[in-house]
Amino acid sequence: MKFKQKINYVANNLPYRSISPINDTEVISFLKKIEKKIKLIKILNDGSIQKKFLNRFKKWIQVSKLNKIKNLNRFKYSCISQGTSQAFDYFYLKNHKRNFKIIKGDYAYHPISLRSGGIKWSFLNEKKISKNDAIIISVPFSGNGSIAPNFDSILTDCEKQNVPVMIDFCYLPVSAGINIDLKYKCIKEVTFSLSKCFPVGHLRIGMRLSLSDDDDPMFVYHKFNYTNRLSSFIGLELIKKFSMDFIYNKYKKKQIFYCKKLNLLPTNVVTLALGDKKWSKYKRANWNRLCLSKLYVKNQK
Repeated sequence: MKFKQKINYVANNLPYRSISPINDTEVISFLKKIEKKIKLIKILNDGSIQKKFLNRFKKWIQVSKLNKIKNLNRFKYSCISQGTSQAFDYFYLKNHKRNFKIIKGDYAYHPISLRSGGIKWSFLNEKKISKNDAIIISVPFSGNGSIAPNFDSILTDCEKQNVPVMIDFCYLPVSAGINIDLKYKCIKEVTFSLSKCFPVGHLRIGMRLSLSDDDDPMFVYHKFNYTNRLSSFIGLELIKKFSMDFIYNKYKKKQIFYCKKLNLLPTNVVTLALGDKKWSKYKRANWNRLCLSKLYVKNQK
């Protein structure tokens, strides 16, 4: 499937369109402290940062009191990823002979990248899963801030037909009530990022966890310890200072306040809300999805 026209990358001047992290004053203040204590050459020469960051990041996810990801320890192999996007790119590459299925409303990067790479794809909503497919799904789901429609049945079908699946957990650090089991053998990789949680998207701080070491380029970078040490250092400092539940706990009341004020429905993702038909300008597949991050930081001290 191809786009009939190029994607409009401008957010049409709609204030709640673009997904952005919360510019929390505590986090910003802490980043300024990190900035002052950075010794660049020391960090660049520290070969232990990669291991420290990956170990800490995995534990950071598992100690959340708001979400429960069962069987995460099945994914024994970890690599630093430039956000989640780098992990997606290599998943496309290693499955380029398959037909990708994308759920409508998920991350627009997928159809854009697949189209650009000449890889076959279609919307999962329009065609059934077949044995030559490959699937990426965000959890929480990008389209509705919750769980994707038919999520369990999709994984069951993929399990039966041995269809490789990647789970994108980029929204997990700003979420609550996400309880899933990664027991399925079809789930080959899962990926995480700090870009939705903290205002560090331009540092591209992420992690990929895999069932097996297939020696793809990310593993090669990992084995040579040839990764972004400055980003890893900053990410490590952030997750040592703030728990994964910090942002959600701090802003849940504001999410409820603004949802009542604007007549919106809160989602599992504290920065996202859903609107009725009067918010149709924000339509994303079957949902009118809004990002409220900028509202939360008004009048912050």
